[in-house]
This record gives sequence, structure tokens and C-alpha cells, in this order.
Amino acid sequence: MDLLATKDVEHAAWTNIQPRIEKHMEHIRQLRLAFEQHDVITRRCRLFVELYREWFSQQPGKATLPLPGELLRRPEIVAIVVQPSEVKVDREAFEPFRELLPDWTQRWREECEAQLRAIVLGSPEYKDKLPANVDPLSLTSVAFDCKSCQSYAENDNLLPPLPPHMIAHGCLMGPCSMWNGKDSVERAICTATPYPPSVTDVGYKSWSAKSLRIGVWHRRACEVIRAVGKNPMTTTREEMNTLEVRFWCKTCLEDCYEEEQWQVMKWRDALYHYVYHDLVNDLVKPVDYAALPASRKLMHAHWEVMSGEIVSSIKVIESLASEVYFNRSFKTHPDAIWYFCSHCHVGWENCLDIEEHLYTEHELDTITPNVDYWLHPNAELTMVRPVYVFKRKSMTQLSFEDQSLFEAGKAGFVDNF
Repeated sequence: MDLLATKDVEHAAWTNIQPRIEKHMEHIRQLRLAFEQHDVITRRCRLFVELYREWFSQQPGKATLPLPGELLRRPEIVAIVVQPSEVKVDREAFEPFRELLPDWTQRWREECEAQLRAIVLGSPEYKDKLPANVDPLSLTSVAFDCKSCQSYAENDNLLPPLPPHMIAHGCLMGPCSMWNGKDSVERAICTATPYPPSVTDVGYKSWSAKSLRIGVWHRRACEVIRAVGKNPMTTTREEMNTLEVRFWCKTCLEDCYEEEQWQVMKWRDALYHYVYHDLVNDLVKPVDYAALPASRKLMHAHWEVMSGEIVSSIKVIESLASEVYFNRSFKTHPDAIWYFCSHCHVGWENCLDIEEHLYTEHELDTITPNVDYWLHPNAELTMVRPVYVFKRKSMTQLSFEDQSLFEAGKAGFVDNF
């Protein structure tokens, strides 16, 4: 084959593969540009996250404030982060928004509450049944079931999402893979707000109440409300909080060999008490006891109510127990994983671990509670309550287990059983 013929063959071969090579090279170029754009947008998002974290750390009520990703999706922020890469965007570009953060976070909270009200008002339990002047989210009976909670194994899902802190329920805000992002901004937000902070390419999805519904926990709340002779359709949490009553579970007392020991609780603790009965019945998920066969109802909670002088004695025990238990036990207990970092949203840590995180990861010289870290509101039902009350007797007459309750600050004597 002469040289001319060889060139003709090479030209023909190149002509045949050229479109595919050019298409492949263009694909590589587009990928490179996409990754460069992703890096640029992510860096800019992190500048705003840094600013927001500073503001967030100084605010009260952190549990009902949005995560930074929620505000990164605002059009004002998106307009800045998607500017061409040659445009300089630094921290100062986001500073004018600092004064808008209170208004933005309030609007976000109102949007979340609107979703929750729609669920309540659209449910068969409440539809066309509430007085016009009643805010559904103020009612004691509004306790949501979460379809995303698979078991009681996850501590953030251990309790029913109760107002006003259901906004902080873990299932409503993450996680979401970067690769599922619908556009470059969503993918950058996932990278800039990792879930948890040690995981790459997985971030927080936008808050949504789609997994919540009215069901089992609502019916349980109604049982507690009716125990004090109130109407579940009108009784608010504020009304329940002001009642001078305490609850005790008749089932547990009858099942207990100790007839002079009562486990007493406030109304929110009574709701949490249902978890104990679910576990005793070996039920992985909360169920409606009315749907269970008789053989499975042996440990159903039945409520009795204490009122009058004995409640005053119980409140004294509660006030003393709260201080003792929280300072001695809760803050250092390895299972008390309810603390969150204000600077990066590392969470579900006990107090000692979150302080170690702040010293090592953020290199803080001093740590201020409620500023550098905060306690999740779900912790309210894991602290001291319920407490145990005993008819007065000598401590030597108590069993070892009962003496341990006194030592832990969870029990006291009363004279007016």
C-alpha cells in the first residue's frame, strides 16, 4: 500500500470516529465545568452558612429555627451564589442579609405551621369539627404520628412530635443525597450543609411535614385529656399545664407488688408512658390498642388522676428531683444524646461529648451553654419525670431498687396518700 492510500485510510477512519471523539471530549468538558461550578457555588454557600451560624448561636429557641439550607434556597441568596465564577463573592456580599434573618426565620416557621395545620384540619378526626376561633396547633390532642419513624431505636424518633416542637422532629428535614439534587444549587446546598457534618455528598432536604398524620398518638392524647374530664376538641396545652393534677397508671400499679409506691406524672409524661406499654407488649411501632385482640391488651395504660393537697407535695419532690437528676445524672449519662452544636449542627451527643467536640473541632477556649450548644426539646421527657412517691417509712424498710430511686433524685415521701 503506497503512502497516499495509507493517508486515505487514516482520513476515512478519522472521519468515522471524529463525531464520537468530539462528543466524548465535549462531555468531559461539560463535566469539568459542572464540577468547577459546583465548587464555586458550594464555597459561596459556605460563606452564608458561616454567617448564619454566627447569628444562630446567639438566638433563643434554636429547635424551631431553620437549618441554613432552608435559607440558602431563598431567591435572594440563590441570585448571589449562581453568579459567574469570575464575579467576586465574599462574606461581605451576604452581610446585608443579617438583619433580615429574624424575618426570614419567622416566615419559615409560619410556613411550617401552615403545613401542620393543613394536616390537622384535613384529617377525619378534626375536619369540620373545630370551632372557628381555635388554633389547631394549640390543642393538647394534636399529637402526630410519623410514617418515617420505623422503630423506637432512633432517639430523635422516640417521642411523638408534640407541639410546639414538632418542627424539630428529625424525620422532617433530612437526609438527601447530593446526586439527587434537581439542579446545581440543590447539589451545592447538600455539600455545604452535610448530614451529619462528617458525611460528604449527603445534606439536609427541605423541611416537609408529609410524613406526619393524625392517628394513634392523637387518640392516646385524647385518653389523657378525658381522664381529667376535658374536651379534646377545645382543651389547649396551656389549660392542661395549669391544671393542678398528676396522672398515674392503674395498670402499672396493679401489676406492681409494691402497694405503697406510685409512679406519678404530668400530662406530657403520661403520653410518653405509652412507649413503655408498647415495649412491654413487644410492639415495634405505636399501635391503637382498640385494634388489638384481647390477649394483647393486658398492658394497656389506664389513667387515674390525683388532685388536691397531694399534688402540692408531689410538686416539691419534682422541683428537688429536677435539679438533682439533671445535674448529677442526665448531663453525663451516655444515653442522654440530646445536645446539638450551634456551629455545625453535630447532634445527638451527650453533654460531655458535645463539649469535647467544641474544644477539638472548633478549638473554642470557653464554651457557653445555649450559645455554643443547645439541648433538644425532646429531652424534656427523658429527664426526671415521672417521679415516684412513697408512703412515709424508714429508708431501711425500702428495697435496694427503691433506695436507688431516692439516691437518683427520682423519689420522695408523702404523708397525704
